[in-house]
Amino acid sequence: MKIVIGTPKRSNKQFIVSSNPVARFEDYPKQELGELGVEEWTTFTPKIAVGFVADYSAPDCVSFDDNAVRKINRALAKNSRAVASTSKPLIQSLTASAW
Repeated sequence: MKIVIGTPKRSNKQFIVSSNPVARFEDYPKQELGELGVEEWTTFTPKIAVGFVADYSAPDCVSFDDNAVRKINRALAKNSRAVASTSKPLIQSLTASAW
C-alpha cells in the first residue's frame, strides 16, 4: 500500500483526534485492506492526516475538500470513545451526530 499525506483544502477546516485513530473507507462492504477502493486514514494534527491507499498512482499529498474532512471526522468520532479538537463547535457537531 502507498502512504499519502492529506490536509484540509480550506484553512478554517481541521481534523479531530480520537481514541480509535483509524478511519476506514471502502467502496464495497467487506473488501480487504490492500484492495483498490479501500483506504485507512489516521490524523496526527488538526492539519495533517496520513492515509494508506491501494492505488499506487495516487498523489503523495492530497487536499481534502470540506466533505472529505467531515467524512474522516465523522468516521473517527463514530468509532471512538473519546475525541478532541481545538474547536468546541466541531466537537459538538460530531458528538451530536455520532452518539
